[in-house]
Amino acid sequence: MALVCLCSGGPALAGQLKDPTRPPAFREAPRARAAVKKRAPSFALRAVLVSPGRRVAVINGQTLRVGQKVDGFEVVEIEPSHVGLRKGRKVLNLELAKSSVKKSSPRAEEGSK
Repeated sequence: MALVCLCSGGPALAGQLKDPTRPPAFREAPRARAAVKKRAPSFALRAVLVSPGRRVAVINGQTLRVGQKVDGFEVVEIEPSHVGLRKGRKVLNLELAKSSVKKSSPRAEEGSK
């Protein structure tokens, strides 16, 4: 009879018991995830290719053209030294490092004609 009482109350008691081996960070994880979602996305402009027939930018490892999106931002402008992004009213201008900006030589342009 005593065994029946313990078994029937077991599920109700289990909900009240806390696992002493569970790390404290485990309980804080939902708040930490919420903070990550609120952070603004970061963008790394790695390369820009501008030629007569094409304009391409490499942002966060993705090759993008005007009109395509990265992390919810639309690429609205690609220039040799910078790329413009827009999301609603928010506008970002990503600049390429000065040492990374290279212009093609006239000789290279003649060879492509």
